[in-house]
Amino acid sequence: MSNRVEFSPEIVRLAQARASESGSNLSDELARITVEEVIMNADPELNLLMEPDCALSSIDSVVAAIGANDVVVNSRHIDVRALDDEGYVSLSKALVGTPVLTAGTLVVSLDGSLSGEVVSHIKAGTWLNSEGRFGDDEAVRIQAERTSGFDAVATISGIVQGALNASDKSANRTPEVSELHQFLKEPSSFITARQKQLVTALCTSSEVRDMAREVHVELSRGAVNRMLRAEANWNRRTEEMVDKLSPKFKSLTRDELKKHVTITGEELGGQFEAPAFRKALLKRVSSDELSRRLGGNAATKMKNLYDQIIAGKSPSDAVKQVVKNQVAVDIAQSIKSQRGRVENFVAVTAEEIGRAFQQLALQPSYATHSKQDEGIDAINEALLLLEAGDVAESVKAIEKELIEG
Repeated sequence: MSNRVEFSPEIVRLAQARASESGSNLSDELARITVEEVIMNADPELNLLMEPDCALSSIDSVVAAIGANDVVVNSRHIDVRALDDEGYVSLSKALVGTPVLTAGTLVVSLDGSLSGEVVSHIKAGTWLNSEGRFGDDEAVRIQAERTSGFDAVATISGIVQGALNASDKSANRTPEVSELHQFLKEPSSFITARQKQLVTALCTSSEVRDMAREVHVELSRGAVNRMLRAEANWNRRTEEMVDKLSPKFKSLTRDELKKHVTITGEELGGQFEAPAFRKALLKRVSSDELSRRLGGNAATKMKNLYDQIIAGKSPSDAVKQVVKNQVAVDIAQSIKSQRGRVENFVAVTAEEIGRAFQQLALQPSYATHSKQDEGIDAINEALLLLEAGDVAESVKAIEKELIEG
């Protein structure tokens, strides 16, 4: 059974919409989707039954208040967290020691918005032992390493086969509606111990969960201000990125480049410095540039060449790997140098071939027999590939600038 799940574009858009509505973390949304898919694809004989209505992650107000991100399998809450870039997972202190964490945490490693893989399990005791190192208002943070040969389904099966813990006695009293509303709107107004009691009540009582579903998620003024500051910062950084891209990708307008930056940000977050963001953005922009400059059929044909140049091979050497007629490549290189840099591919002319023959001191064999058309086709193909090489060289140059800048 595989721990890895590939995300479709539709799944990613749904996760983005949910994160926007509930204030949840997109990475954790995708992590939970990964675990849910692994469970649904498990052997039916294992009898792993999910109960989505019992999960605190199904209640927007609870997600917004304390970052709940659980799945419920056979009446057991299992917390799910995405591994961050530094190899850590974190959660609210209000969750530690509650039924949400009785079964521990499944850790998911994400490949951007392409796929997720369940890589390890953190036991409840590890969270309890770490809690004291953090203040009441701080998230508890644990370093989580990948477990070699980790079997997510076997781990989940072991959890559901264990004894079902009795409800915490502190949850026997159903909270007043006003108190629950206050907790979900401003959890920090309660001491940590009371927060945990209310979380336990949410886990153990469908009545309390129904009350929580009635609470509308509202953004505080502070949250709105943070969002506005983040948006202003994003706009500034987007403009700076477009300033760097524009001179290299002249076939695209500034608005088109901004759109590429925005789409990449939606998929991978706003970390411009991250290698994954940088590579994804440049791949997207260069593909569009190739299509504009060389025609719609060029992008797929150029992929092998593009990858070779990005990996460090010179455009001329890379083209000679693709075009079998080496003389045609030399002729195309000569013609290209005579033309200078052009914005769109133009088929070779007889005059250009003649000048190239003179420059290279070649006999004009292409012009005298049945191989004429074949030779001209080879030259045109080489010219097209060399033009694509310019785009790849631009990508290499701008990636270096982005790293240094």
